[in-house]
Amino acid sequence: MNSRLRVCLVELDGRPSRRLVAARRTLARFVTDVRAANPRAAVDLVITSPRVGDALPRDCAMYIVTGGRVPLEDSGRAAPQLDQPWTDGLRALLDDIACATRAERPQLLALGLGHALLASHFELGHLVEWDGERAGVTRFALTPAGRHAFCLPRTARALWAFESRRVGVADLDNRRLAQLGGARLLADPTVHDSFGVRLFDAVTSLPFLPEADPATVAAWAKTRSEDASALDRRHYQRTLKLARDPLALGRTCSLVLPGWLRDSYNAIARHYLLRRLPLLCDRAAIGTTPSYHDMQMLSGSYY
Repeated sequence: MNSRLRVCLVELDGRPSRRLVAARRTLARFVTDVRAANPRAAVDLVITSPRVGDALPRDCAMYIVTGGRVPLEDSGRAAPQLDQPWTDGLRALLDDIACATRAERPQLLALGLGHALLASHFELGHLVEWDGERAGVTRFALTPAGRHAFCLPRTARALWAFESRRVGVADLDNRRLAQLGGARLLADPTVHDSFGVRLFDAVTSLPFLPEADPATVAAWAKTRSEDASALDRRHYQRTLKLARDPLALGRTCSLVLPGWLRDSYNAIARHYLLRRLPLLCDRAAIGTTPSYHDMQMLSGSYY
């Protein structure tokens, strides 16, 4: 049995942003819920940014790997390969997870750039790049496995989520996915590079950024309102509308990341002699208000 629960937020961007603040807020709320259910629980929060030289701890029970800016070549184009030196620690962690026994395997969620790194590392598809940024609120179709993973009813067909990407991973190799014991969570025949997967019964990988809450997306869209080359007017108006819709972006923000945190925690809670948390289902409350201590810890610099 383990005595301390360590949760790690791996920030690939290497610089502060509204989106990362939203992710830290969700993580703080989760930790507050764990402590409320387990008053004597020893929970460590670790925030690290390999891109600025931080070490990646290898002894955490849960990892959230965020999105971030794509490495650029000298020409200004997206690098065709993501094998930058600062990704070595993350790749080693992925190999450890693949080789670990089920009882020893940590839970991991990869988002945005983290998804591209994971999918390319495990050779689930090939990297594709775009001349500019693909950004805004996009519809992602769900598979039955995806509906189950996000605790959505059978009638749910898709999630609206924010994405900001210059690279994607195209043409999912279903044979390779099966070799890894994986399942596809997202399947949209009109967007060939928008797939999400579940691997090893411990790893979830998604191309979008569920931590981007409606306020964050609305603020982002406002900064792009006059930049026609980055975001056309029609897409801008739709993004603003969906950011205000509680059953669109609000549902994704309230379910995906908070739900993954609870599901992953419940999967390992008995190893730490901790009480389980109730599952989040559609339209359920996210949780309690983060404590002042947790918010002070998560609003500071990297540590």
